Formats: sequence, structure tokens, C-alpha cells
Amino acid sequence: MCLLLNGCNDNTEVFTTTSLEKEVYVTLENSNITFPLNFGVGINRIEFEIVSGFEIQDEQIVIPELKGHKYSVSISEIEVPTIPKQVYLEYKNVDWKKMYTLENGGDETFEEYTKYSSEMEEGYESDEHLVSNSFYYSVLVDFDSIVENDEFHEIHIERDKKETLIYDVGEINFTNINLKNQLSVGDRGIVITTLASEGRSISPNQIGYLGSESISFESNTDAELIEVNVLNKNMSVDKVVVTSSSENSSVNKIMKDEPIQISSGSVGEINVSLIDENFAGKLDYSTFILLELKFRDTNGNVTIESFSSLVRTNRDINEVIAHERDALDFTSYYLDYVK
Repeated sequence: MCLLLNGCNDNTEVFTTTSLEKEVYVTLENSNITFPLNFGVGINRIEFEIVSGFEIQDEQIVIPELKGHKYSVSISEIEVPTIPKQVYLEYKNVDWKKMYTLENGGDETFEEYTKYSSEMEEGYESDEHLVSNSFYYSVLVDFDSIVENDEFHEIHIERDKKETLIYDVGEINFTNINLKNQLSVGDRGIVITTLASEGRSISPNQIGYLGSESISFESNTDAELIEVNVLNKNMSVDKVVVTSSSENSSVNKIMKDEPIQISSGSVGEINVSLIDENFAGKLDYSTFILLELKFRDTNGNVTIESFSSLVRTNRDINEVIAHERDALDFTSYYLDYVK
């Protein structure tokens, strides 16, 4: 099946729906993940998607590099998504810079934007697929036992006894990390109630902005947040915002040079925005964020709380297929339009 640019009487083909046979498309790429062995409560698993022309069982996905590391693979079949609008427009060679400028130009460009977007979207049908006769899987790999200094860069899919498909997934390793402070144990005046997070999507951008982590807390004493540290290399804290409320007060402040006061009995969130130089300009990426939060109570006692988060770009599988099969480049879509 093919979808035509201006209806069935035009010979200009927008894209072709192909039947998969031996092809396999994988969404995991450019990983930059360190799973720490000594960092509070953490997450020791990865998740990604596969579209294949043949059925895949758990045991066909292997990681040969993990010699001393036990892991388990579980896959579940899900419905292949239909082609999203940005993929259709990319096939029609849309000018994403122009689209962004017209869309955000207010009344002066509204008429031109309406005309241009209508031209680009003409013929788009939300129920079309890029591939047929395919299997779409969500894959979860759990690392059951941790061996220090283990790492891997490839995932293998064994199609049959004679052929193995090899995919470069970046770098995923397991190691002890250098803590700036010793994490607190025992009685604490402020308790982080969100210890870890996984599955948050990040959007490609020019500076490597990772978005914001929301960390919930409860305060049992008057205290102040004095420091937020990110332990990842080439990653920095962009902004910290604290929102909290108690019977006597409420707080909504951006952390700058001064500590932020938190009243006893407060509940709230610490929102930490991050920038990762390794992510800048990449379309596919995943990383494991490691944060330390330092608090001080009115008696001068300092406590250190930890938080970790696994994030990834999680792009639509149709973008991956369109890039691998037809060499479409979605860089301009993300960097010039989504921003």
C-alpha cells in the first residue's frame, strides 16, 4: 500500500507501507547509563521497543558482554502505532523552521500558517501504518544480580540458530560511584518520599535539557534545603524550585544563593531541572540521573537524601522506521519546531 500526495490520481508517493520479513527496528540507542551499586534505592532495569517481521521470544534477546551478571528478559506484544502527523509531514519535506515561525507569529502570520499547514497535512490519515505483517514488542530487561564494573554496549537478537542481529545501544555499566556525602540513615528531619523514578520521557533539544524531576518530601522539623548536587559527569543543575505547604505557611521559591526555608509539618515537592551535555542535539538518548539533596535543621544537623531517575527519549517507533528505512532525519522537527 502507498499513500499518495494529492489523492489516487497523482503519481507522487508520500510513503510506502511495506511488509516486514527479516527487518527489525529497535528504539534503544545512545544510552549513557550508570547503575550505581552504593546509591540508596535505585532502578536496575531498562525498557525499549522492537518492531520485527518475525515473532521474538524472551530467550532470543541476549547480552553476551555480561559474563558475570544475571539478567532476565520479558517481552510483551503491543499494537503497532499508526503513523503520527510529524512523520507524514517529514515525508512531505515540510520546512519545520517555517512552520514554527508561522505558527507562533500571531495574527500577522495566521493566514499564511493556516494555508501552509493545510497544504502539508493534505492527505494525512491517522489510521495508516508504515509497516504491515509486523510484531511490535515492549521489552523489559531486569538485572537480577549486580557485578561491579560490568558493562555492555550491544544487545543481540537471535533470529535463528544461524543468524544473530547485533544492535549498538551505547554504554550501560554497573559500578560504585564517588558520593560527595554519606547518605543519611536513621532519624531524619526531612524525608524524601519519592526515592526513584523511571520512564519519564525527554525531548531532543539543542542544549541537552532533561526537563524537571519532581521529588516529594515531608518535613518533621523546621529546616532548610542548602544544596542540590548532581553526581553524573557532564550534567548540571539548571534550576531548583521548592513548593510546600503546612498549616502555618506555604513556599514557592526558586533556589539561588540562599537556602530555602521549610517549616515543620510541611509536605511538598522539590523540582530539579537538569542539563546533560551528552544529550545535546541527539535524537535518541537514555541516562540514569543521580541526585543528592542536603538539608540542615535548626540545631545545625545536616542530612543527605538521595534520588535517582531513569529517563529516555522514547520516540515514536515510526520515526525510527522512517529513519532506518527511508533515511528521514527528524533533527529539524525537534530542534527547530518542538524546541
